[in-house]
Amino acid sequence: METCASHTKLCEDVVIIKQKILTLSDGISEHIKSGASWRGFMVGLGITIILNIITFTYLFGQLNKQVEINTDKWAKLEDILYSNFQSNIGK
Repeated sequence: METCASHTKLCEDVVIIKQKILTLSDGISEHIKSGASWRGFMVGLGITIILNIITFTYLFGQLNKQVEINTDKWAKLEDILYSNFQSNIGK
């Protein structure tokens, strides 16, 4: 049984297409495997950013608390010094 030239060409083209699809499939599989490291990097980066925000917020709160404590101490000290100054002027 003889095959025509167009049928032979079609079969050759199908074989080439099949090989290219297999090669592409291997490339996609490799890309997915290498993409796992990028996803891991992005998750790690996200966690790092969140931890930095939490740490900054905590430290900022501690700073505000310390400033408030120091302001109260200065106010008490000024009251004491001002009352002593007033009592010394009256003498």
